[in-house]
Amino acid sequence: MPDKETLETFRPDHLAWPLPKDLSVIPEEDLRDFLKERKRRILLSESDPLMHGYVPKIWDVVDANIADMKAKYPKGVIKIVIFGGNRSSKTRKASNYVNRDCAMKEGRRWWCCDSTESQARSNQMRLIHEQLPVEWRNLQRDSVVSMNYTLADGFSKNLIVYPNRSEVGFKFYSMDISNLPGPELDGIWADELIPLQWVETLVYRLVNRNGVFLITFTPELGWNETFQYFYEGAQVLEETEAPLLPRFDEDGNKVGYKLVPRVMQCVDPTARIIFFHTSDNPFGNYPSLVQQLKGKSEEEISIRAYGLCTKAYTLAFPLFNKDVHVIAESDFKEILKKNPKTERYHLVDPCDGRNWFMIWVACPSPDKWIIYREWPGAYIEGHGSIGAWALSGAAADGVKGPAQQSLGFSLERYMEEILNQEDGEQIVARYIDSRYATASRVGQESVTTLIEQLCEVGLDFHPMVAGKGRIIGLDKNDGSVDLINSGLYYDVETEIGKYSAALGRINEPKLQVVESCQNVIYSLGHWTGQDGQRGACKDPVDCIRGLFLSMVNYTGGDSYKWSGGGIPRR
Repeated sequence: MPDKETLETFRPDHLAWPLPKDLSVIPEEDLRDFLKERKRRILLSESDPLMHGYVPKIWDVVDANIADMKAKYPKGVIKIVIFGGNRSSKTRKASNYVNRDCAMKEGRRWWCCDSTESQARSNQMRLIHEQLPVEWRNLQRDSVVSMNYTLADGFSKNLIVYPNRSEVGFKFYSMDISNLPGPELDGIWADELIPLQWVETLVYRLVNRNGVFLITFTPELGWNETFQYFYEGAQVLEETEAPLLPRFDEDGNKVGYKLVPRVMQCVDPTARIIFFHTSDNPFGNYPSLVQQLKGKSEEEISIRAYGLCTKAYTLAFPLFNKDVHVIAESDFKEILKKNPKTERYHLVDPCDGRNWFMIWVACPSPDKWIIYREWPGAYIEGHGSIGAWALSGAAADGVKGPAQQSLGFSLERYMEEILNQEDGEQIVARYIDSRYATASRVGQESVTTLIEQLCEVGLDFHPMVAGKGRIIGLDKNDGSVDLINSGLYYDVETEIGKYSAALGRINEPKLQVVESCQNVIYSLGHWTGQDGQRGACKDPVDCIRGLFLSMVNYTGGDSYKWSGGGIPRR
């Protein structure tokens, strides 16, 4: 039996169970038992982390909220969203929950979802393997069991089948969600950057089994569609002080700390948000994070330490709101009826190696712009649905979607597609990206430009920005982002459609988008500009920036008779 001195030297600085600095506060007759129990717990937590690992108090908050919501809604899908600071233990909690559910109940079926297969191996698969029940870790594959795991390759076939016939399958956001098989599931755990489309689709896999949907997320790339879906309109149920966010009085004296939410009830009654703080996890190296965050903005501290993001963080268009800026097709048709002299414009952002992106804009009156069509759209003749232009991903502006994959269109084919889309509409003018369209190109017989080549096939274009070679870019400080934000501006204190004293007019934004233009809508809600010219959702935004830089507006004058739009042919 180890003596007291040996027990006192056993891992005195263990992060979860550190040795008290002053052992004299423990009665002498109880000290040996205390030290023995401490050593036993540490060793047991390492040999059997699933059942005996350290449990932060915030984990109990998750379990209590799931139980509370299950009691309130025994029929239906429960959604628990964990927004966490860096290394706050949110991912370990989710992996522990999945493993416990599968190990303790027969025939359970879960999906674990991550951005890519390699990301799932390094996060979800590794943590689930670490927390497998001790007696199951080295089981060989048989007619039921499939638990083969390597650090390099993860679980064989991206699947775990436990001895009790519970299953865990691993899926990735890079997959085409429409092609995934549709089994009934007891639970889904989605880690980091889950696209909202996946949330809206996967929830139906849980309906028949009244399942649980866990989402773990650090909003380090700023406000995005998924964060917004759960956070906007949510009510605070519990809150706590944030030691890294002090409050000061008007004389600059510290008077306390700001409050940050711990638990929020979403607008959806079956969904709640729980915030994990980095300080919740003794293994998260919180002192190092504190040092790293010194001098950082309040927004970054809120995200990194508390998992809380404000909409103003990183987004170029923080005021964009689908409920305000997106209008129905039927509403757009009514606007056209009321404004028969509405003028239409066409803007193109071309590029080698991927499809061109195009928008059509209606101006029913001065200083009013409605984006009513985009290309690529939902359906392309001869190609069907080619998917989204950009998707949520690890980059600040998302990752390239399948719609960017080039269809190999010639200029003649683009003209055919454009005219088919317009179906006889009168286009006042067409605009195209300046640098690309005016760059010299070597033709069969002479040096030419894209604008000249398009003219030859029957489409006349203005360059978006006056001056040969001008490019739309943040480094030019051209003011276009501010112009778009001005177009999106509305009085948030006044109901839409009512008179706003602050604006001196009916309260509505000057720039709106028809609901069918999903790629434009996504880009306005996600673009940050941080990824520069490589930004996945940059092209739709560049078309809108070109709209304002080109000073497109309702003229109200007699229209020229133009051939194909653009520069009038005389």
